[in-house]
Amino acid sequence: MFKCWLHDYGTDSDHLRIIVDKIVLRCDVKECLLDADSLPTASQFFLLPNTNLSQPTARVNPSSKQLCVGKVPVYTLEAISVVKKEGLCESLLFGHPIVASATRCWKIDWDELERNQLQFTALVQHLSKNNLVLLTKRQSSQSTSSEKSLPLGFFIFFPSQNTLLVKSVASKELVMPLGEMEVKEIPEEIELVKKFCVIKMSSHKIIL
Repeated sequence: MFKCWLHDYGTDSDHLRIIVDKIVLRCDVKECLLDADSLPTASQFFLLPNTNLSQPTARVNPSSKQLCVGKVPVYTLEAISVVKKEGLCESLLFGHPIVASATRCWKIDWDELERNQLQFTALVQHLSKNNLVLLTKRQSSQSTSSEKSLPLGFFIFFPSQNTLLVKSVASKELVMPLGEMEVKEIPEEIELVKKFCVIKMSSHKIIL
């Protein structure tokens, strides 16, 4: 409950107005996720396809004049479930999506590369055919006591054409508490006006 104080409960003004034909819906808005970028454990919630951009990825050694290239991190994710795509709440997804494809690492044996490609393709096709997404959890090395206390990041994989789209999933450490509004019976007059406005909007031509 300590995260409740982060909400702005001021009622001096509405925060959002949605115009639906002749109706203007006035709303309050709340953040539902903490900004993972602002947390000291932010690196636990993201997969970086390159070396840490906050540090130089390559530098010249002043004594040898040789280029020193940073090492790209390797992450291990554990699949914990498959979820129907329509059952996934998009409000829990955050961060910049990245694309995963079968590796082409030249250090791996050719037969193993080919087998890996086939297995990867089979997974993508299975997810796509059954309208599923893959939920994974980041594994931690837990080599030190401080690492054992770090939160574990969760990631979702969406099937695409021979690739997987990866996005971060908010865990309980990031989810903000949201109060539930009391649901009241809608008067028939308001229901009819709303229905008329929605039907009228469906006939509008949209030019982008």
